[in-house]
Amino acid sequence: MTAKKELMSNRIFSDSIDLDYKIFEKVSDLIEALKKHKVSNWKTKDNQHKLIHEVDFLITSKYEHMTALEVVEEIEKKENQNA
Repeated sequence: MTAKKELMSNRIFSDSIDLDYKIFEKVSDLIEALKKHKVSNWKTKDNQHKLIHEVDFLITSKYEHMTALEVVEEIEKKENQNA
């Protein structure tokens, strides 16, 4: 029964990561559209236009970390198979 719980948690984690990638893709598309239409340069109350750039940076950083995680997981999986 423990194996099933682990498999279910692995599946949930995998699905969560897939959703993260979909979210990152859509948010990245939105940010690019906002930049293209110069929304990021608009003068808004309390410099809220800077949020576009901040979200862009955070999304890019998170995507890079997730990519690194996938690479490391594959390396670890291969090391465990060879051990």
